[in-house]
Amino acid sequence: PSIDHPFAATAAHQNPMQQQQQTQLPQTNIQPSQNRAIHRINLTSIRHNYNEVESSAAQQQCQVIVVVKADGYGHGAILTACHLVEHCGASAFAVATIEEGISLRRAFEEQFPHSPRVRILVLGAPVGYPVCFDTYLHNNIELMVSGPEVAASLAEWMKNHEERRKAEVEQVAEKMKSELMDEVALGDYRHPMRNGVVRQISTGRGEANEGILNEREGMMPPTPSEKYGCCNGKAISTINTTIASNEAISEESCAVPPTTSAVSQEAQNGGANDINSNPKHVTPSRLQTKYNAATLTNVTGDDLAREVRQILIGQRHATANATQAATEGNHMTTILEPAEECNGAICTSTNGSDVCAKKEVIATNAPATDTSDTTPLKKSEGETLFCGIEDAARTSRQRELRAIRLSQVEDEIGSTIETIRNVADGNNEPQIRKKLRWHALVDSGMGRLGFKTELDEHDFKPSHFQTMGTRNHLEDGVSDDSISSSEHSGVKDTVALIKELYDAEVHDGAPIEFYGMCTHMADANSISTYTHDQMERFRSLLHRVRSAGIAVPSISTDNSAALLTTSLTHFDPNAILAHDTRGYVRCGGAIYGQRPVFRQLRAVSTLSATVKHVAIIKQGESVGYDRAYVAPLDVRIATLTVGFADGYPRELGNGVGKVSIRGSVFPIAGNVCMDMLMVDLGPADDSAGTGDSVAVGDTAILWGPEETNVDECGDGLVSLAELAATLKTTQSALTCGLDKLRVQRQLVG
Repeated sequence: PSIDHPFAATAAHQNPMQQQQQTQLPQTNIQPSQNRAIHRINLTSIRHNYNEVESSAAQQQCQVIVVVKADGYGHGAILTACHLVEHCGASAFAVATIEEGISLRRAFEEQFPHSPRVRILVLGAPVGYPVCFDTYLHNNIELMVSGPEVAASLAEWMKNHEERRKAEVEQVAEKMKSELMDEVALGDYRHPMRNGVVRQISTGRGEANEGILNEREGMMPPTPSEKYGCCNGKAISTINTTIASNEAISEESCAVPPTTSAVSQEAQNGGANDINSNPKHVTPSRLQTKYNAATLTNVTGDDLAREVRQILIGQRHATANATQAATEGNHMTTILEPAEECNGAICTSTNGSDVCAKKEVIATNAPATDTSDTTPLKKSEGETLFCGIEDAARTSRQRELRAIRLSQVEDEIGSTIETIRNVADGNNEPQIRKKLRWHALVDSGMGRLGFKTELDEHDFKPSHFQTMGTRNHLEDGVSDDSISSSEHSGVKDTVALIKELYDAEVHDGAPIEFYGMCTHMADANSISTYTHDQMERFRSLLHRVRSAGIAVPSISTDNSAALLTTSLTHFDPNAILAHDTRGYVRCGGAIYGQRPVFRQLRAVSTLSATVKHVAIIKQGESVGYDRAYVAPLDVRIATLTVGFADGYPRELGNGVGKVSIRGSVFPIAGNVCMDMLMVDLGPADDSAGTGDSVAVGDTAILWGPEETNVDECGDGLVSLAELAATLKTTQSALTCGLDKLRVQRQLVG
């Protein structure tokens, strides 16, 4: 089945609250004809590819880090990452920027609040250091130290204890304030019973899935009493049982506010008799009249009518009691609350003298008044009169929850601001126990970022490290051979830089944690020997680091191509993973099916559009801009709802690109326009061809499998790999180029 995933339109730059709003959208079947263009993502293929990668990684004693940078190679980083965590047990992910990492972290916290912490590593060089290190630390995101300049900045950041602590508190305060204010603004009060029912309704999947939704959030499914917004199950049961046997309130009584005479009549006749007929029923208080009324989570009209009737009866009965007490000269009127537990027992008495001490007593100073039919019911201070079913359903529960939440927001924000002030003054400093995990990126031959494997005095300037403290490595029992620093030039090589940060962690208690070394393979294929050369350089540096007394917890070297090319024998787990070092592979393209040379992988992406117009073009007439296509004979032309603004390359026009419609392949006619493109369906008089049967509303496949069962249709009649090869680019360049707002993202499988 195909569904619209709640994170379908999520991009890396979106904030967590935008992601949260998307999770609450209903999941409905979308027909292709209702959308301009659809990017269909096959989750079955993603799971299959992940299992293939995981199996290959296990053969070299490694685990998998799933790379979801660039919004998951254009497939949706958040939606695919959450799916892999839930269905495949993925526990480590890599992104390119800190912004992508924060978005992913927020999604994991929302979707899996009770699951173990999922690792997130930023592969790209940090931007805006040393300030950005506070953001890494606060969000528990691992840092890639991409060179000596970043290492120097990290060392300086460690020394600023006070600034670091203040930054951490400010980050926490800002996050708390943002979340709380967004909750109030959006009306999402984190109410367990309300959220459960609202999400159940929004998904449109009924009671069967309500337990699943609540279980994912770490909550038990709401009880029947909770569904209807009542905290006292016995009270709501009694109310419903009592009112069910009564005569329904007329439309006239619901349309206008009740009068005093109507109240008296109701109290003397049906209303009072109905209430007193059940000894367990207790008159609701004014607070309940104001708040515990109809809720937004009722699912039937009968339930709503019953609650509204109870509001009306409660108001009339309370007014009648007040009037009677005032007439008798009694200025103290007891207002009872519904049945509830008092010291373990249920208090159900309707007699004011038997009410337990905690019942609320309200002073009434109003004199006796005439209760003729012409006197309208007065509105008491702080009390809202009943104004109709729709008004009660819309405002009662919202008003209660908003008041409670606003009060909590004020208290929590005030407490947070006070904490910040205390820290700024040096009082009551919070004990920050978190550590910033960091990895050393090694440039073994990629030539982009990273520490050099050998000392090169032209690459490092002494001034970069004047602020970094040094240790006497001989006192630590480390030989001079393992650290190739030049004492004369003052230049430190990679081992010396890593050693200084490592010593600050181990000996000085710095809030950092050295977690591993990484490198990246530049030319991993079956005919190149460059991968072996890269690995030899990396292993040489790794040996020197270990000889310097530095424990290396993890190693990450292979990408998708290096892992899956079986002819490569560069990775020796017995040599590389010694000394309790764990191995990892970083794979993204393979999981998204974008490594065509590996036939065990399945295609994931399908781009489709809709036929919106079919016309016959006479011989000699042109199609599109610049008259790039001139009909050689009478031809049938179909216009599709996709163009280069959607991410379909303009270079595929004029017959370079092809599309599949009704199982046949047709060339693109003319230039690709911004919002549409045209397809040559063949001669107009060819009634036997497939082009003659193409009609408005048909689905056109621009790349990828036509069906959701990839085993049957393979890569499709127009494969993504073929288009990428035609354009001399990569598959990821095409999928990453799709516009996230114009192209509907849809999950299948």
